[in-house]
Amino acid sequence: MPQQPLSSYNSGAMTVSTDVTYRCQLNRTRAFTASAVLLLICLGATLLSGCGLQSGSDTIAFLQGKTLWAINPDGSSPRKLAQGNIVSVAWSPDHHQYIIRVAQRMTTPPPLSPLGVPDAPGDLYVGSVSGGTPIQITPNLAGLSRSDAWWNASGNRLLYRESFTGAGPAAATYIVAQADQPVGIARKPIPVNFGIPVLSPDGSQVATTDSAGDVQVGEPNAIGKIVATGAVLTLPGTNRPARLLWQPHHDALLYIASGADVSSSLELVSLSGAKRTLGQVSGLLDLAFSPDGSRLLLRTKQGFTIWSVAHPGQVVFSWDEADPAALPWWSPAGGRILVQDSVGWRLVDIAAQRVTTLITFPGAPLADISSVSGWHPAAGSPWNVTGDRFIFVAQSRAVWQGKALSASGNGTTGLYIADPSSGDAPHLIASGDDRAPTWSYLDPSTTFLVMA
Repeated sequence: MPQQPLSSYNSGAMTVSTDVTYRCQLNRTRAFTASAVLLLICLGATLLSGCGLQSGSDTIAFLQGKTLWAINPDGSSPRKLAQGNIVSVAWSPDHHQYIIRVAQRMTTPPPLSPLGVPDAPGDLYVGSVSGGTPIQITPNLAGLSRSDAWWNASGNRLLYRESFTGAGPAAATYIVAQADQPVGIARKPIPVNFGIPVLSPDGSQVATTDSAGDVQVGEPNAIGKIVATGAVLTLPGTNRPARLLWQPHHDALLYIASGADVSSSLELVSLSGAKRTLGQVSGLLDLAFSPDGSRLLLRTKQGFTIWSVAHPGQVVFSWDEADPAALPWWSPAGGRILVQDSVGWRLVDIAAQRVTTLITFPGAPLADISSVSGWHPAAGSPWNVTGDRFIFVAQSRAVWQGKALSASGNGTTGLYIADPSSGDAPHLIASGDDRAPTWSYLDPSTTFLVMA
């Protein structure tokens, strides 16, 4: 377990801990009612301490038991950021802030599972990599379950859903929130949505699908302008939601319509109204753009396929995948893909058209998705910002390219850093009940949906 002198204090639903070099002792009520004052006081305390604000660009966040940790890639400077029933964490795009979900009850999937945590009663908090008191951004309303939250590409807005406990995600309302506004002061419910909405990169607009399959674009709290019709709400032959994607670096939306037989038709519509069909896919389970918006990664019942957006339907590369819960992760430059499933990790080199098995978990069964009721975009990435290393959780009996990993200490799992191009074995940076590591951020339109 990482060890470092830390100070801590109680803060209602959670315990917030700070690095000894950043002692920002603030009153919780004042943080909730005057966020601007909170930020000024934290900034002043930081400057007085001589630390300066950290960029955090290479900092890793992970959960260990009920503690949120930050740590450097070489295992140095471990520090507690927060404590409580924390079930998820994700960095903001600039890596200066993080978002956590604190549940009333601690329920998490097995540490090696690609599944997420279902919507549950609890609250969302935004904190700083430099320390200080995380700000609760959800209102104190009883009887509501909430999902994880995810940032838009610019990092000025957050999107999450909430529903009456027991009603399920299908009856949820999606909420657009600001990271600097406590207890939901500036939150905006999306009035019309029957799928999973997507924020524009700058956060000023949201794209939604209504019950008739009309794709609308407008301000988060208003009825939007219809830019396309005929979108399906669930993928053919599945109970999975048919999502909208905002093409990175373009003013265009991808939506899914009915195709021939039980196939899906992928439609790309610009905000000016121009539309073109990218192709039809049978057995579609999920899809995501590459970080530069030039390619599409498709998941079908058979496996994964990469298409070129400029040449719709033209297969760039494809490979098989048996686990329906498998999660792919584009590298920041888009040249490689990590795939995490229940039995291990694989690396896809698109230019070389090669799939390499990196990690296997001997005897691991496929994820049980029979009780899955909700989906949300993966909010964090295991890649570092340069895409040459990644982080993962494993047990010591896991196998890295044919060889057993080094022991993970006294804990059930360990946190490992790997450079898949070097040929070197991964190195252990923390051990214990480790889970949910995240190193960098990906645009929600470039990530797959996590099942929970």
